[in-house]
Amino acid sequence: MILIWFFFLGFKNGKKSKSKGYLAGLKIALIFISILLLFNLIFLRIFKLSLIFYYLLLILSSILGGMLGINRKKD
Repeated sequence: MILIWFFFLGFKNGKKSKSKGYLAGLKIALIFISILLLFNLIFLRIFKLSLIFYYLLLILSSILGGMLGINRKKD
């Protein structure tokens, strides 16, 4: 579910961007990933390799959403 949410955030941010939708998606993903990582380290104190892959998947989803969002702009 959170993967779809990251895609949607990247898509919405890509639509608002003037160019380079992948950077818009990356920017929003890094903001939310840093928040998730901070909460994870503070409250759970768990850091595994699978968590890194999960965060990379979220970042890729947001980048893809940004790339599609920039191409779906209405002129």
